[in-house]
Amino acid sequence: NGTATVFPVSGIVQTSEEESGLFGIEVTGSHRFSYLPGYWSGFGVKGSYNWVNSDFEFQDGNYGESVTRNLDGSTTQRSVAIIPSADIPGLSENVFTGTAYYSWDKFDASVIYKYRDSYLQPYTTSIDSIRYVGERGLWEARASYKVNKNFRVSLEALNITDEPRTDSVYVHGNTNQVLSYGPRVFFGIRGKF
Repeated sequence: NGTATVFPVSGIVQTSEEESGLFGIEVTGSHRFSYLPGYWSGFGVKGSYNWVNSDFEFQDGNYGESVTRNLDGSTTQRSVAIIPSADIPGLSENVFTGTAYYSWDKFDASVIYKYRDSYLQPYTTSIDSIRYVGERGLWEARASYKVNKNFRVSLEALNITDEPRTDSVYVHGNTNQVLSYGPRVFFGIRGKF
């Protein structure tokens, strides 16, 4: 009847006013052996390494620490954490990519190795639950050939060694699923008119 009412509403994801830090470094380098004679000058290598650290805390909704923010701004602790907190979703401490490539005239080819430490990936249906995607290294290969000024054919192979994806819940090593998609190979023709 036109009377304002204040009522606390609980959300699934709780935030804190505490600040978090993020620190990292990235080193990237590439080298083409253009000084070698003839066809050898088409070889090259590229590499990139990232290291990052954060003191951000992502608490699990079931077994992590939880607090309630009261209407006056104070907080009341509802539960004590019985599992460690996770870090920023999607953040891996170590990431490395290395590429060996060859490029000559109309032909390009590369072999790529990608490594990534484990990282937090919350479920889309339960965004406050901790799920870790385990560390893994993947091999990929790509090649393309420019047939003429209008057409290019390409071949791409992903996850050549069939490295599975392993997910853990709550803590590292508490495996709840292992997914193996197998190697995937793609062939393409690109036309330009």
